[in-house]
Amino acid sequence: MISVVIPTYNRAQFIADTIESVLAQVYREFEVIVIDDGSTDNTAEVVARFGDNVRYVSQTNSERAVSRNHGLRLARGEFVAFLDSDDCWEKQALIEMVKSLRANSAAALAAVGCSIVGADNRVLSVFYPGGGVEGVLPEAFYHLLRTNVIGSPSSVLLRRSALERWGGFDEDRGLLGVEDWELWARLAFHAPIVCRRWPLVRYRRHFSNTPLATMRLRYPILVEALLRNLSLTASQEEQIRSLCAQRLAEYAEELSRINESAAAAYCAEAARRLHPAAPARFRSSEFRRQDAHGQETNHGGGR
Repeated sequence: MISVVIPTYNRAQFIADTIESVLAQVYREFEVIVIDDGSTDNTAEVVARFGDNVRYVSQTNSERAVSRNHGLRLARGEFVAFLDSDDCWEKQALIEMVKSLRANSAAALAAVGCSIVGADNRVLSVFYPGGGVEGVLPEAFYHLLRTNVIGSPSSVLLRRSALERWGGFDEDRGLLGVEDWELWARLAFHAPIVCRRWPLVRYRRHFSNTPLATMRLRYPILVEALLRNLSLTASQEEQIRSLCAQRLAEYAEELSRINESAAAAYCAEAARRLHPAAPARFRSSEFRRQDAHGQETNHGGGR
């Protein structure tokens, strides 16, 4: 059985479509658990319309990682899916992800493609997990150290035993918006990751999605979480610090080119803290800028 956990907060206008997309799945062995993270709209009323098809649980507002972990504790399935309450699945989503995990018994998770849709439900682009790989993603952990090649939780099915062994979502609020990325990387350190190109998720893009720039500023926190959550040898830690410092240096250079000096300085300083050998030209001193009054400003590691 699959436990479908839907964390939600003030998504009354979307959640009915989300639930209906679950109930329409070709694969029928599932339970649906909605974790309402303290909504102040009529989410409870909308969910109640589905009766016994959905288990509704309300909690004090605690953010998405806490909601997902709450749902995980209530889950009874062999597999667990975390579907965001403004996204929808195509009818074949669950059956294709289950097939992938059953065909790869060592895999911790299976990820499928994702159609990015706008407010009018028109497809804007398509995201393919693993850069378009079909099957086991080689060196998945190292890919995930650089960027979230897996994508949204809505496009992932996880093996419950993997979550019980290596942990669920890190509830550090500093990870908000990248807590899923940290989990994918942590699982990939221990077990294979399976990718499917088929776009079986409709991911709704709107103003409340976490901006890319914000996710980059949270990357240092993500790296520190991985260093904290993984049992690493000294050599492995050194390698991770070096690789991630280089990635932060790249972020700093990119942000500098578009005149995001404060963000560039933050990433450069974070790279230096993470690994002293981070490229010197990307250190925070490189990103001194003039403020509005013509005074030189060193943003250092401030956010």
